[in-house]
Amino acid sequence: MKFITALFLFILPFSSLSMAESRPIKFVTLMDFKPFAWCESGVPMGIDVKIVEELLKRTQNQYTIECVPWKRALSSIKSGKADGLFSAYRTDERDKFATFLKYPTHMSIFSVFVRKGESFTFNTLEDLHDKKIGITAGYSINPEFDEAHKNNVLTVHESQTTVSGINMLLKGRIDTYINGKHAGLFTARNMGITNMIEPLERPVHPPRPAYLMISKSSTLENKDTLISQLNHSLKEMWANGEIDAIIDHFTLSTIPVAMPDK
Repeated sequence: MKFITALFLFILPFSSLSMAESRPIKFVTLMDFKPFAWCESGVPMGIDVKIVEELLKRTQNQYTIECVPWKRALSSIKSGKADGLFSAYRTDERDKFATFLKYPTHMSIFSVFVRKGESFTFNTLEDLHDKKIGITAGYSINPEFDEAHKNNVLTVHESQTTVSGINMLLKGRIDTYINGKHAGLFTARNMGITNMIEPLERPVHPPRPAYLMISKSSTLENKDTLISQLNHSLKEMWANGEIDAIIDHFTLSTIPVAMPDK
């Protein structure tokens, strides 16, 4: 009996450690950030969701993904109630409570959309001075554009949704429509008018990377190893075109984006 008791006490710590290491990794993402992440009937989907699912499949980790409001998502990462969040811009403040992967899950690109066959050379904001421009109400494009809009240097018409903005473009009420490239293409696909609009080649401003972040307060075992594995797999996915394939699945006509350097 003493031998059995001693053996049980010897095994228990290792059993507990194994259970701790094998618990699912808890991720949070946004409730409505199409086409990158959203939930339908509690089921997460979107470009970033598919990328993260593939990453976790490669690293052979169990996981859960929950869609929550943005403020709650950040709070969960700060406190360690969630292990990871995707996708977010990297800032000095967020570096204090989270570790960002080396490579992004997606690049945030703002594009100028025009009717198919009506593209023009766009290099600077001055190239839009003679255009009727559509944007979604409340959107900030960039400081230069916002200042020009405020001072009535540009002719800007606001719409309430991406769908209404694209419809304004198709009806000729505006000459251009500015929105996130992937959001615009995703919406056009859902509207069935993919071949009727196109983004200009040059984005409104340099693409901005958005990352998967791991909470520094998370109780996950071997976080450093996990982060290393995720970085390795994500680099491979950018390099071999898997990221572009996932984007194409949701947007059909997205021009492939080269793997961004950190």
